[in-house]
Amino acid sequence: MRSAFIAMILVLGLVACAGVTGTSVPECDESWAGLDAVILVPDEEAEAIPVAIACMSEIDEERIRIGFEAPAGPSCHQLSLLDINESADAVSVRVGVVAVDDPLAGACPDEPVRMVTEADLQAPVGDRELLGAGA
Repeated sequence: MRSAFIAMILVLGLVACAGVTGTSVPECDESWAGLDAVILVPDEEAEAIPVAIACMSEIDEERIRIGFEAPAGPSCHQLSLLDINESADAVSVRVGVVAVDDPLAGACPDEPVRMVTEADLQAPVGDRELLGAGA
């Protein structure tokens, strides 16, 4: 019984370590600086569309800025998924959007829309690598 408990702890530990995956993304340049950060609006009814992360930057010891592009219209999109996994060596971030189902949303651009959001981390960024996961 004790060996089964230890095996379960080891499996859970390996699963937790496997959560920090992704590819390295560049630091956000000044072209992303003028954008206002969007807030996360979870939508339990719609499945989030994963989008690629274009850039990430440390903006404070335990806070990062994440740049991404929402898909082109005709629909407008909002941030509905922000998933962050941290390890001692890396921070992995995944974002997703959903189409806004609001007839009063107005016209939406025919080209992708650049967006940024900000997120607090559990520990300082320090030397950890910032990774984009998904899309």
